[in-house]
Amino acid sequence: MLVADEIRTWVELHPHSVEVGERIECWFEPHPAIELKVKICESALFHAFIDPTHPAAGRAEFLRYWLRMQNASSAAYDAFASYILRAPQEFIKVAEQMFTADTELGSGGAVFLRVFLQIS
Repeated sequence: MLVADEIRTWVELHPHSVEVGERIECWFEPHPAIELKVKICESALFHAFIDPTHPAAGRAEFLRYWLRMQNASSAAYDAFASYILRAPQEFIKVAEQMFTADTELGSGGAVFLRVFLQIS
Protein backbone atom coordinates (compact mmCIF):
# COMPACT_ATOMS: atom_id res chain seq x y z
CA MET A 1 0.00 0.00 0.00
CA LEU A 2 2.91 2.31 0.74
CA VAL A 3 4.24 1.95 -2.81
CA ALA A 4 0.84 2.72 -4.34
CA ASP A 5 0.42 5.78 -2.10
CA GLU A 6 3.88 7.07 -2.90
CA ILE A 7 3.24 6.75 -6.65
CA ARG A 8 -0.16 8.41 -6.29
CA THR A 9 1.39 11.39 -4.53
CA TRP A 10 4.22 11.60 -7.04
CA VAL A 11 1.87 11.52 -10.04
CA GLU A 12 -0.36 14.17 -8.47
CA LEU A 13 2.67 16.43 -7.96
CA HIS A 14 4.08 15.68 -11.44
CA PRO A 15 0.98 15.13 -13.63
CA HIS A 16 2.75 15.51 -16.97
CA SER A 17 5.87 13.52 -16.17
CA VAL A 18 6.87 10.45 -18.12
CA GLU A 19 9.05 9.23 -15.24
CA VAL A 20 6.34 7.25 -13.40
CA GLY A 21 7.83 3.95 -14.54
CA GLU A 22 11.26 4.97 -13.30
CA ARG A 23 9.80 5.85 -9.88
CA ILE A 24 8.23 2.40 -9.67
CA GLU A 25 11.47 0.71 -10.73
CA CYS A 26 13.29 2.47 -7.87
CA TRP A 27 11.16 0.48 -5.44
CA PHE A 28 11.97 -2.91 -6.96
CA GLU A 29 15.45 -2.77 -8.48
CA PRO A 30 17.81 -4.55 -8.25
CA HIS A 31 16.55 -8.11 -8.49
CA PRO A 32 12.85 -7.48 -9.20
CA ALA A 33 12.14 -11.22 -9.48
CA ILE A 34 12.71 -11.82 -5.76
CA GLU A 35 9.48 -13.32 -4.46
CA LEU A 36 8.95 -10.63 -1.79
CA LYS A 37 9.35 -7.83 -4.34
CA VAL A 38 6.89 -9.54 -6.68
CA LYS A 39 4.34 -9.74 -3.86
CA ILE A 40 4.88 -6.07 -2.99
CA CYS A 41 4.32 -5.10 -6.63
CA GLU A 42 1.18 -7.25 -6.79
CA SER A 43 -0.12 -5.54 -3.65
CA ALA A 44 0.61 -2.11 -5.09
CA LEU A 45 -1.15 -3.12 -8.31
CA PHE A 46 -4.17 -4.26 -6.26
CA HIS A 47 -4.32 -1.00 -4.28
CA ALA A 48 -3.92 1.13 -7.40
CA PHE A 49 -6.81 -0.63 -9.14
CA ILE A 50 -9.12 -1.00 -6.14
CA ASP A 51 -8.97 2.76 -5.52
CA PRO A 52 -10.96 4.59 -8.22
CA THR A 53 -9.19 7.86 -7.42
CA HIS A 54 -5.70 6.50 -8.07
CA PRO A 55 -4.16 8.34 -11.03
CA ALA A 56 -4.49 6.48 -14.32
CA ALA A 57 -0.79 6.99 -15.08
CA GLY A 58 0.14 5.21 -11.86
CA ARG A 59 -2.20 2.28 -12.52
CA ALA A 60 -0.91 1.86 -16.07
CA GLU A 61 2.73 1.90 -14.98
CA PHE A 62 2.15 -0.59 -12.15
CA LEU A 63 0.46 -2.85 -14.67
CA ARG A 64 3.24 -2.47 -17.23
CA TYR A 65 5.91 -3.13 -14.61
CA TRP A 66 4.10 -6.14 -13.13
CA LEU A 67 3.66 -7.74 -16.56
CA ARG A 68 7.44 -7.64 -17.04
CA MET A 69 8.17 -9.24 -13.66
CA GLN A 70 8.92 -12.90 -13.25
CA ASN A 71 7.43 -15.19 -10.62
CA ALA A 72 4.01 -13.57 -10.49
CA SER A 73 1.58 -15.43 -8.29
CA SER A 74 -1.45 -17.26 -9.61
CA ALA A 75 -3.65 -15.17 -7.29
CA ALA A 76 -2.51 -12.01 -9.08
CA TYR A 77 -3.30 -13.55 -12.45
CA ASP A 78 -6.74 -14.52 -11.15
CA ALA A 79 -7.37 -10.93 -10.00
CA PHE A 80 -6.30 -9.57 -13.38
CA ALA A 81 -9.77 -9.86 -14.95
CA SER A 82 -11.38 -7.84 -12.16
CA TYR A 83 -8.74 -5.14 -12.61
CA ILE A 84 -9.62 -4.88 -16.28
CA LEU A 85 -13.27 -4.34 -15.42
CA ARG A 86 -12.33 -1.60 -12.93
CA ALA A 87 -10.19 0.43 -15.34
CA PRO A 88 -10.45 -0.86 -18.91
CA GLN A 89 -8.89 2.26 -20.42
CA GLU A 90 -5.52 1.61 -18.76
CA PHE A 91 -5.52 -2.03 -19.90
CA ILE A 92 -6.37 -1.15 -23.46
CA LYS A 93 -3.63 1.49 -23.56
CA VAL A 94 -1.01 -0.88 -22.13
CA ALA A 95 -2.16 -3.72 -24.42
CA GLU A 96 -1.86 -1.50 -27.50
CA GLN A 97 1.62 -0.44 -26.47
CA MET A 98 2.70 -4.01 -25.72
CA PHE A 99 1.40 -5.53 -28.93
CA THR A 100 2.69 -2.78 -31.23
CA ALA A 101 6.20 -2.60 -29.74
CA ASP A 102 9.11 -4.51 -31.22
CA THR A 103 10.04 -5.97 -27.85
CA GLU A 104 9.58 -9.41 -26.36
CA LEU A 105 6.26 -9.64 -24.53
CA GLY A 106 7.25 -12.52 -22.31
CA SER A 107 4.34 -13.87 -20.34
CA GLY A 108 2.60 -10.48 -20.40
CA GLY A 109 1.18 -11.02 -23.87
CA ALA A 110 -0.20 -14.42 -22.96
CA VAL A 111 -1.77 -13.00 -19.80
CA PHE A 112 -3.55 -10.29 -21.76
CA LEU A 113 -4.86 -12.69 -24.36
CA ARG A 114 -6.05 -15.25 -21.83
CA VAL A 115 -7.87 -12.68 -19.68
CA PHE A 116 -9.41 -10.80 -22.59
CA LEU A 117 -10.81 -14.07 -23.93
CA GLN A 118 -12.04 -14.97 -20.46
CA ILE A 119 -14.05 -11.75 -19.98
CA SER A 120 -15.42 -11.47 -23.50
